[in-house]
Amino acid sequence: MDDIFFKAKFTTSYEEDGVLTVAFSDSEKPDPENYIILQRAIPEDPDDYFFEINSRELSGEGGFFSAELNENELKIIFSEKLKEYSEKNGIIINISECKELVHSGISNALDLIFQLSDCKYMHR
Repeated sequence: MDDIFFKAKFTTSYEEDGVLTVAFSDSEKPDPENYIILQRAIPEDPDDYFFEINSRELSGEGGFFSAELNENELKIIFSEKLKEYSEKNGIIINISECKELVHSGISNALDLIFQLSDCKYMHR
């Protein structure tokens, strides 16, 4: 099994109607080919976070084993169940073109997305 990989050219983080959204995509166009959307109701939601990767076919609640944000990438490892379903190990997003935006606030948003979940989140 390999990983889903893309280079992010656009990223955003915002709160609207009590839902925190974090998104990365390979384009600023309305229908990018590669993207990930992460959402969670805040301040605290007993339900898990929601994700969508490249289409609604690969979406759901929870499902990540770990997520790590470093200077150049966001790497997410899928849970065993999601690995079986997707036939992928995880997703690696190169953020080198938008890392200033990422490190200015998206790390904190990812903290909120993954808090109280089974996903182990680290920022280095």
